[in-house]
Amino acid sequence: MKPLLQKRFDETMRGLLPEGGAVLVAFSGGMDSVCLADLLLHSRTGIRFEAAHCNFHLRGAESDADEAFVRDWCASAGIVCHFSSFDTESVARERGCSLEMAARDLRYAWFETVCRERDLAATVVAHHANDNAETLLLNLLRGTGIKGLTGMPVCAKLPVPGAETPLLRPMLGFTRAEIASYIRSRGLSFREDSSNADTAIRRNAIRHQVLPVMTALNPGFLDTVGDEMRHFSQVSRIADEYVGQHRGAVVLSETAHGMVIGVPALLDQSHPEYLLYRLLEPFGFPPAVPESVIALLRGGGTLSGKQFFSPAYRLVMTSDSMLVVPQPGPDGPFREGIREGDGCMVVEGDGIYAFAGRRFHIRQLPWSPGADPHVPEGTVLLDAEACPYPFLIRPWSAGDWLVPLGMRGRKKLSNLFVDLKMNLLDKEKACVVVKEDHHVAALLCRRIDAAVKVSSRTASVIRITENG
Repeated sequence: MKPLLQKRFDETMRGLLPEGGAVLVAFSGGMDSVCLADLLLHSRTGIRFEAAHCNFHLRGAESDADEAFVRDWCASAGIVCHFSSFDTESVARERGCSLEMAARDLRYAWFETVCRERDLAATVVAHHANDNAETLLLNLLRGTGIKGLTGMPVCAKLPVPGAETPLLRPMLGFTRAEIASYIRSRGLSFREDSSNADTAIRRNAIRHQVLPVMTALNPGFLDTVGDEMRHFSQVSRIADEYVGQHRGAVVLSETAHGMVIGVPALLDQSHPEYLLYRLLEPFGFPPAVPESVIALLRGGGTLSGKQFFSPAYRLVMTSDSMLVVPQPGPDGPFREGIREGDGCMVVEGDGIYAFAGRRFHIRQLPWSPGADPHVPEGTVLLDAEACPYPFLIRPWSAGDWLVPLGMRGRKKLSNLFVDLKMNLLDKEKACVVVKEDHHVAALLCRRIDAAVKVSSRTASVIRITENG
């Protein structure tokens, strides 16, 4: 058994590292990692390796015994081994994630550091065919897109931001049974993680309760799953190409914090629901959101003003677009610059003011009677005598009104929003200038009240420009 597994392993490694070199082996001391280390130790590829062991301190004395085993194994084999200890429970609490996720992030970040410091070509891990099948079934339980059906690749980048070191899985073609047989034939000892027997852990339940049933129904189940995952990988690449080709026609604008998606352009696509799913996926929206949105659009319903939510973002509908924006929180984008206590900001003189996620350049300027009172979009002019410093800027409220230029009567801002075709986000961020008598002097930076208009008697003006 040993020569056959060794031959297959060496062929795989030559394909991954044709020029040899040195690699880092993730060495837990368990059966799989012992098999990996022994295969490399006896490989004819010329690839050298160093080992790395993480002590996550999750199983008390058992974790320490694992570390001691690895130290002894590496010392007897003459292998350089790197050791690191982590307070995994504290990290998980700080990050608000599971112990498994915290341990995963900690070890991969450390592997990347060791590879860079030691000039090692790659990190090699002992994932095998059973692990791949377990991961597929776990993804199906959680709910997954096509990428969750592709399984683990033989070669990838370490899942660390900015990482350049490859992550190699040369044992993905080996089953757990083949690995166990190799270990027996070589008379190798290893450490058994007692937590692997706990079927309250989903992966263990799949390993001990689900996979045996699947294998009983189809003895070639692991091979079948491996074939299917390769097919899904091909489909995933085709889907990526489709998204890449059509994304530019649909995304009207994009920033680090969101995007604007054009509705007509989206509906012109051959697969709008899938394209919308992929666009929204990085923002954490569940699959039901694109399904609901496309169904409503195709049904001819009015979507303007409707919202859909993910944990950190929301999708806001307008008549012809969708806006992906961060969720506002107590200290979020719609609270910036608000003076604590009254929800208003005092404008005492010229300057640049940040308020409610907006930025205003405010300045008092002399005014000549013959000057043109018309201003560009995003700017308002107020008669400085009719609305002198200091004045307030605050969010609009339901009872606010003003007398627009050219009209005799009052108009509620809520009605003015309709005339101006302002979408829900514009309404939420709408701000007003309020004089000392609490009268609304302007809707920033769109309309002013007739009482503060520039006239032939105006000597100076307050000019307010957004993003000026």
